Amino acid sequence: LIDECHERSPESDLVLTICKSFMTAHPMAPIRLVLMSATFDHERYRTYFADVPNCEAIENITLETASSFSSMYERVGVSYIEDVIPHLPDSKDHGKLLRTMWTNPDEDLAGDDGGKSLSQPLLRLVKSLVTWLNDHEPEDGIFLIFAPTY
Repeated sequence: LIDECHERSPESDLVLTICKSFMTAHPMAPIRLVLMSATFDHERYRTYFADVPNCEAIENITLETASSFSSMYERVGVSYIEDVIPHLPDSKDHGKLLRTMWTNPDEDLAGDDGGKSLSQPLLRLVKSLVTWLNDHEPEDGIFLIFAPTY
């Protein structure tokens, strides 16, 4: 899922290149690549992915055309990190990190690289969260993690 794909950068272009290469090399892999933007040039991305086997483009999905939106919305559960942390391994360390980030949101950006990468404690928290969700969600379930950018 790549949101705001019209906001191109070297990193986002690299992600698209890797996705296209993987999808081309593994045409039967169950991959769903979703590019989202209210303003991007559909034709440019359609052309870029045209030679990928089994690649299908869907122009637009809007709330008006998503007939099952309301039934899907009723099944969506919302969890906040403070509710999940007690269930994670190393919950004490994760809770401490979360309290630090609440009191000083810039704490995690204090590294030598000027805030371009995340701290090891935060990366461990994300890994624990994804692992826990994967282990506890239904096998056919889907989960999204929304992480703010700095």
